[in-house]
Amino acid sequence: MTTDHTSRDRSTARILGVFLAVLSIPVLIGGFSSVETIDLALSTAAGAALLLAAAVLMIYGSRGRSKQAGKR
Repeated sequence: MTTDHTSRDRSTARILGVFLAVLSIPVLIGGFSSVETIDLALSTAAGAALLLAAAVLMIYGSRGRSKQAGKR
C-alpha cells in the first residue's frame, strides 16, 4: 500500500538518480584526462561513487512503479 508521499518520494529519488548519473559523466571524463596518478584515482573513485548512488536511487525510485501501473 503506497501513499501519495511514497509516490512523490520515489519520483524524487528517480529524478535525483538521473541527476547524479549525469553529474558523474564530467567527473569521470576529468579524471581520465588528468596527468597525475592520484588525480586519476580520486576522480575515478568519485565518479564511481556518484554512479553507485545514482543506481541505488533509480532502483529505489522504480521499485514500486510496476505495482502502481497495474492499479491504474
